[in-house]
Amino acid sequence: MSEWISVEDRLPDIINDEGWSDEVLILTNIGGSAVVVAYNEAGYWDAFAHDFQILSERVAYWMPIPLAPKEVSELEELKEMRL
Repeated sequence: MSEWISVEDRLPDIINDEGWSDEVLILTNIGGSAVVVAYNEAGYWDAFAHDFQILSERVAYWMPIPLAPKEVSELEELKEMRL
């Protein structure tokens, strides 16, 4: 399982020419909210699914999005087989 990474230690890798990272899970320093976002090399975090940005100073930690539990993956496979 992934560990939380301090933004002071490292930021997500930029993976495309538009300056974005893969989506990651962040933990804010305001109430400890966890949100899925992408990091932009311009210095902001964007929650595309919710149409808002989070200022860099509000983000304390991040991690790659963990894989779904095996049980969830198996359930999805069963659903697809029924279609």
